[in-house]
Amino acid sequence: MMDGVMGGVMGLMMLLFMLIAAGAVVVGAVGGARIMRGVRGRPDRSPAVEGRAGTDRQIGQRSPLDQAKERYARGEIDHAELDRLLDVLIKNDHRTGADR
Repeated sequence: MMDGVMGGVMGLMMLLFMLIAAGAVVVGAVGGARIMRGVRGRPDRSPAVEGRAGTDRQIGQRSPLDQAKERYARGEIDHAELDRLLDVLIKNDHRTGADR
């Protein structure tokens, strides 16, 4: 009779252990899904790239100088307009005190 009772207790303990393990897997999966959903909804948190002293740009953002060069390369602006933009950018650069 003692063997039957011990077998039943061991069976219940095994069942309880499996339920706890299954619960841990479910909680981990749900928590991981919530974390991933939250990460995807946030803006890019990639490390900043230092352009010049005193400026931090996120990876993927183009500087005004790069944008002007691209517009010139695509033929959207002529050489005179590019020169005018460069003059403005250089003046603004000196006003902010940024070093080259």
